[in-house]
Amino acid sequence: MSKKINFGIFFPRVPHSKMSGKVYIKVRLKSDYVRMDGTCAIYLQVRLSGEGKKIPLDINVKPSEFNKVLQRIRGTSKQVKDWNIIIEKALADMHEIELDYRMSNRVLTLKKLVNEYLKPVPKFDFLQFMDYELEIQKDFLKRSSYNQQRSSYRKLLKFRKHIPFSEIDDNFVKKLKVWCKNSEGNQNTTIFTLLKNVKKYLNIANKRGIKTTMDLGDFKVVQSRGVRTFLDKNEIQKLHKYWQSEFIGVTHKQVLSKFLFSCFTSLRISDVQNITRDNVIAGFLVYTARKTEKINKIRLSDSAKLFMQEEGPLFLDTYSDKHINEQLKGIAKVVGIQKRLTFHVARHTFATQFIISGGNVVNLQNLMDHSDIKQTMIYVHIVNQFMDEQVSLLDNILED
Repeated sequence: MSKKINFGIFFPRVPHSKMSGKVYIKVRLKSDYVRMDGTCAIYLQVRLSGEGKKIPLDINVKPSEFNKVLQRIRGTSKQVKDWNIIIEKALADMHEIELDYRMSNRVLTLKKLVNEYLKPVPKFDFLQFMDYELEIQKDFLKRSSYNQQRSSYRKLLKFRKHIPFSEIDDNFVKKLKVWCKNSEGNQNTTIFTLLKNVKKYLNIANKRGIKTTMDLGDFKVVQSRGVRTFLDKNEIQKLHKYWQSEFIGVTHKQVLSKFLFSCFTSLRISDVQNITRDNVIAGFLVYTARKTEKINKIRLSDSAKLFMQEEGPLFLDTYSDKHINEQLKGIAKVVGIQKRLTFHVARHTFATQFIISGGNVVNLQNLMDHSDIKQTMIYVHIVNQFMDEQVSLLDNILED
């Protein structure tokens, strides 16, 4: 007497997860619909948390050829063996997806299980894998982090349309760095962010069982200090004078309002874009930083208030970050500022001018929302260097 075997797969409940219920997968014969040739379709019956889904396997056999108990196809021919291998692989793939979610303590739903089965993880091309994983990460990454990593993906796609895992080695990293510098004109901080994201998704690939040629222990991503461009007092005055000018266009006026506001508050562009009048409370600006998710409180100086609307929205424009930075380049040309002007220059300007004006570095750390005072001390070093260079201007006194 043959032993009865149940090929339904039970996956234990994920601890500390939002997922409830059990996952069952069975191999079924769609016997309620018989094709013209007398065959019926084989499919997977997947159930999770009271929901069910039928997934066809593109196998059609006669009802007498399917063993309902073993959930396999009867026979010893090559065709039958191939069909049973397809069934085994389908069950194994389902189990691998469930195991991956359980080991990484992620919530598994029926929709995610089916989607990942039908669109399996790319295992050969790094770009396809990164794109695939980014959509998974999108559910729990901060919006700013997702956008930054998606930007890295687009830059890599511009570098090469296809990047096989097997080609990612020291030589690949060197070529990528050279391309970023020479072809894209990227700063060291931009290249650092790109390489950091490459390493992140290579690590995820390794955890998914994808082996890489490069030993990630040897993949060192070192952050350079980079250049912190800031505006001096004269340059801020130039921008303010242009802001007050009757000849300034509407777009430049609105963009400069946000930029100069940041020069006197230190806000990142992501925060300036999201604050409303509700964030202004009794002369203070109280807001939750998008990057750190910390609640910050800054006293609004009279200079900062100049650039806010007295009534209604604090700022009138709805321009994207990219458009604002593009407009800032044009503004720099109009007023004769030679420096590369981006919105983040406003934040650097606040920090350096705060120190130059005698501000306390600990207070600056709080105002800048820095978790480590080493980040803030960089501005002290910049100001010290700047002041040392200014001393040499005294040499002009004795010149004719």
